[in-house]
Amino acid sequence: RVFFTTLGHPYDFKNENVRRLAIQGILWALGEEDRIPEEGCPVAFVDAYDPPNSGFGEVYRKGHFPRR
Repeated sequence: RVFFTTLGHPYDFKNENVRRLAIQGILWALGEEDRIPEEGCPVAFVDAYDPPNSGFGEVYRKGHFPRR
């Protein structure tokens, strides 16, 4: 079995449904779907989750180049 998603931006995982999709998809791929509760896996954060934005963000600006 294979579970795959193109989701993955840190902000995606702020969404409870995305976290549940990932956890339950992994359990399914491992053949452990019997461990998935009927109401779905609990996916509450156990600690604060405040990820930085990924990618270039404010670092890249058109016309700017790396130092040599």
